Amino acid sequence: MIKLSSLGILILLIIACKENYKPRFPIPKDAAITYNIIQDSLVNYHTELTPPKKGDWLTDHPEKGQTFKEYIHQKPISETENRTKLYLAILSTMDSTQMSIVTKTKAYLSIFYDCETELITLDVDYSSIPNKYYRYNENEEIQVLTDFFLKQILIDNLPSDAFAMIGCTTYDIFPDPQWNFVFGQASLQKRVGVWSMNRLGAPKELPETIEKTVLRNLKIASHETGHMLSMKHCIYYDCIMNGSAQITETDNKPVYLCPICLGKINYNRQFTLQERFKKLDAFWNDNQLSIYHQYYEKVARIKI
Repeated sequence: MIKLSSLGILILLIIACKENYKPRFPIPKDAAITYNIIQDSLVNYHTELTPPKKGDWLTDHPEKGQTFKEYIHQKPISETENRTKLYLAILSTMDSTQMSIVTKTKAYLSIFYDCETELITLDVDYSSIPNKYYRYNENEEIQVLTDFFLKQILIDNLPSDAFAMIGCTTYDIFPDPQWNFVFGQASLQKRVGVWSMNRLGAPKELPETIEKTVLRNLKIASHETGHMLSMKHCIYYDCIMNGSAQITETDNKPVYLCPICLGKINYNRQFTLQERFKKLDAFWNDNQLSIYHQYYEKVARIKI
């Protein structure tokens, strides 16, 4: 009889494990090929994120980012056979200018995420909010805890055919007692999100700010919708999925997805990329924002 030492047994086990080893979470071959093509085709049209400055999001909130592989492995939220729509819920009374912005945002999200969108109104009684869900901000305005929307209003009213629903309110919002405010917040797995118009401009009082106000709302809404599709903040390039700690960061970041984040959402939504680029080019051209029209005009010519 042959006796094996403990070392011999360990060596045999290691050899056996190597021979039988298979990646626990392999990336589908077609997905990897498409992702690499997107990177190679678009990398020259994007700028790597520079080190954060004092007051920037990444200075106060260091993040590890999320790779394409990590995105796939976490089984992101996506459309299903029965959940096919993105809903945009109005959560407060709005004037005609605000309603116009919401309507434009709905149209934009439909193009950006290549999905059917539907606008609904949810009645929220702000006078009856439990004390734990609100406080007053520096302007003595009611400021609502985002959990009130995410865990009470939106989740309870999520339509059966929704793959996700994002709400919009004119009330100021905050995510935690330690924070002053937040522009928006969304769950990576619960399919709900919310954003506030409160700090994004007041075009009714200052009509010359309407273009900037519209742009800010489009950025925040598309950013939070990205979170609802399980994307984390981007730390690689200038990207709509960058975090924002202040309005200047929101103003400075682009409206488009970087190659890494586009690869994630393309895997999720299965875009016809050229067609999506052309539609976004037309949107920004119609809205007379030449910088984004020029970007999409260029990338629409690339064969991916």
